Amino acid sequence: MAVFFSIFLLLVGTFILKQTKIGALAAVSFYIFYLNHQSKWSLDSWISIADGFIITLELSLLLFSALYFYESLQRNHKLSFLNHFSNNPPSAIFLLISFSFFFGSFFEGIAGFGLPAMLLIPMLVSLGFSPISAVTCSLLGTCLAVCFGALGTPLKIGLGIEQPNAITEILLIPLSILLLLHPLVITLVYAYVEKVRVNWKKEGIYVFSAGILFLPFLYITSIFSIEFPSVVAGGMGLVIYLLLFHISLRQLPFLFWIKSFAPFILLIVLLLISKPLLQHIAVSLHPSVRSIQAYQPGIIFLITIGVLFFYEKMNQRAFEQSSIGIVVWKKIQSPVLSIAAMVCLAQLIKHDLSQILQYGMNEIDESNSTYLYPALGMIGSFITGSATMSNVLMRDVIQDTSHAYAWNTALLHVGSALGNIISLQNIVMACSVLSVRIEEKSVLSILFPILFFFYFILFLVSSIYF
Repeated sequence: MAVFFSIFLLLVGTFILKQTKIGALAAVSFYIFYLNHQSKWSLDSWISIADGFIITLELSLLLFSALYFYESLQRNHKLSFLNHFSNNPPSAIFLLISFSFFFGSFFEGIAGFGLPAMLLIPMLVSLGFSPISAVTCSLLGTCLAVCFGALGTPLKIGLGIEQPNAITEILLIPLSILLLLHPLVITLVYAYVEKVRVNWKKEGIYVFSAGILFLPFLYITSIFSIEFPSVVAGGMGLVIYLLLFHISLRQLPFLFWIKSFAPFILLIVLLLISKPLLQHIAVSLHPSVRSIQAYQPGIIFLITIGVLFFYEKMNQRAFEQSSIGIVVWKKIQSPVLSIAAMVCLAQLIKHDLSQILQYGMNEIDESNSTYLYPALGMIGSFITGSATMSNVLMRDVIQDTSHAYAWNTALLHVGSALGNIISLQNIVMACSVLSVRIEEKSVLSILFPILFFFYFILFLVSSIYF
C-alpha cells in the first residue's frame, strides 16, 4: 500500500499541481517516513539512496553537458547549416520527417531527457508548423530512438546492459517493425492536427522510404555498440534522405557536410577513443554501492567543446563561451531535482514493487504475461517520465528463469521508450519552449491513441514470434 501511495503522490504533484519535482519529493519523503515508522529502514535502504545519488550524478552530468554542447553550437552559429534544409524543400511532410524523425533521433542519441523535443519544437514552429503539431510530432518522432538513446543510458543504467547481447539483438525485431511504420504515423498525426489531406502519390516516397533508410544504419551499429545506433542512424539516414529527395542540397560541396557535422563527428570520435580506455576504470565507495565509472559521456561533451574552442582560437576566430554554464545550470536545476527524487524513489520502491507485480504476474500464464511487459514499460515511463527510470523500476519483474527472458526484456524496453510520449513531465518540458499556451490534455488526447496503436502492433508481433 505504501508503494502505491507514493506513486499516487508523484502523480498528484505531476498532474494536479503540475510540478513533478514536488510530487517526486513528496513521494520519496513519504516512503522514507514509512520505512522508518515500520522499522524497515536498513543498510539496503542506505545503499538504495546512495545508488540513487550516483545515478543522479551521472544523469545530471550528461544532461548539463549535452545542453551546454547544444548552447555552445547555437550561440556560435554552428547549427546555421540547418537553414539550408528548409530552402525549397519538396514538401512540408518531407521537412517534418527530416526534422522530427531523423534529426530528432540524432538528438535523442546524444541528449535525451526531453531535450530533443525541446530543441526541435522551435525549429518546426519557425518552419511554419503549428505549435500543437510541433509538440506532438517532436515527442512522437524521437520516442523509438530512445531504445538506443542518450548514448545507451536506458540500457546501461536501466537494464544493466553494457554491450550488445541477445537482448539487443531481439530488441531489433519489434523495433524494426515500429520504425518502418513510424514516419507514416507521424504523417497521419500531422494531417489530423493540421486538417490537411496527404497526396500519397507524391508524398508516399518520402514517408515509406524514411524507415528503410534508417534501419540499415541502426542494425549495423547495434552489432558493435549500444551507445551509437540512434546517433548514426539518425545522422547518416538524414544525410542520405536529404540528398535523395532535396535536389538543391545535392549542389552543396562535400566540404559543407564535413564542416556542418564536424562537431558531432568529433564528439563521436572522442567517445569511441575514450570508452575502451576508461570503461574498466571505476571508483567504488562501498562494495555494495554502485561504482562511479571513469567513462562518463558527459565529460566527453565538455572536452569536445574545449577542443572546438582552442581550434577556433588557434585560427583567430571567436568562439563565445561566456555565461553559457550559468545559463545551462539555471535551466537544469529543476529537472535535476526531479531526477534525483524520482531516481531515489525508484531505487527505494523497486524491490517492493517488483514483489507486488511478480505476485500478480505469477497468477498469469507465462505465454500471456509476455503481452503485459510493453504495458509495464509504458506505465513506468508515464510515472517516472523516463525510459531509464522505468526500466530500473520494472526490470526485476521479469523472471531470469523464464525461457522468454530476452524477449520480455526487449518488450519492456520498447514499452518504456514508447511511454515517453505520454509522460506529462516530457509534455510540460516540451510545451515550455512555446510562446503560446497549449493544454497538456490536448497533447495527450492525440498521443494516447497512438500509444494504443503501438501496443497493438507489439501484441501482434509477440503473437507471431511465439
